[in-house]
Amino acid sequence: MFLRLAGGGVRIMRLASLALTCVVFGLVGLAAARRRDAVMLGG
Repeated sequence: MFLRLAGGGVRIMRLASLALTCVVFGLVGLAAARRRDAVMLGG
């Protein structure tokens, strides 16, 4: 089972981690943009 996972699972895990990283950066950027807009509107 582990060998099969190491065969095709590595690429899937790498893609999953890459997608997760993109999602995290996107959410952080969105939160930062919203906070900046809120500060600009408030100030």
